[in-house]
This record gives sequence, structure tokens and C-alpha cells, in this order.
Amino acid sequence: MPVKFFTRLPTHPPFDVIRETNEVEIMFSIPSTPRCDNGTYWMVDNPDMTARGTRFVVTSAIKIAPNIWFNIEKLSKTSPFYKLRHCPSRSICPTCPCSDVGLTILKGYRRLALTNQPFMVVFKKVQKSTDA
Repeated sequence: MPVKFFTRLPTHPPFDVIRETNEVEIMFSIPSTPRCDNGTYWMVDNPDMTARGTRFVVTSAIKIAPNIWFNIEKLSKTSPFYKLRHCPSRSICPTCPCSDVGLTILKGYRRLALTNQPFMVVFKKVQKSTDA
């Protein structure tokens, strides 16, 4: 599913390069519909006590700092894979550790959550359409 990345760096759109050290906001690149208008910004929710305190990645229409900041890290120099990490905003909590975003299963459904095992991803740049 396509996503968009945004940094807090002062840039002039479009910003085509995201560095591994950048704090980024992530949102699904899909339009919301009247039936499903929950928003598409990614954020880390509070611990879910029904799931042993797991912190899930959820979507929201509202950007709630410091839970919206993520980093992208390459697994190794020779690997095409990256991992996503949730890193609380350094301006709010400079000593808070980053956590890997991985997959967990809850009630038979795969969900993104903060885990010890990162979910590996490969990025593909979207080609802009010339269709009007």
C-alpha cells in the first residue's frame, strides 16, 4: 500500500530525498472516504493492556506528537531492505529510545507494532503519471 513521508525540515515541495537520519511522519497515500474517515497518519498508540502492553501502530486524522515520528534505517550496506523505527520526538524526549516496528498477530490479524523483530521493507519510488 503506498505511503507518503514528510519531514520537519524547512523545504520547498516536492521534497524527493529522505535521509536515514530524518525524523519522518508517515501517512497512507489513499483518499479517505465518508464511510472510513479515520485518517491516514501513522502513530504509535498507548500500550494495549489486553495485548500484554503491546504498542500498536494505528492511523489517526490528528497528528499527536511525540507518537508520530519514525526513522528509516537500512539493514546493511549491501541489503536492499530497510526497517522502520518509532523514535519519540527528540525535541520532546531526547533520551527516549527508538523501537523497531514489526509484525505481531492479534486475534488472527497481522498488525504493525513496536517489537524486537523489525519488519523488513523495500521502497519503490512512485512514478508520476502524465495522465490528467
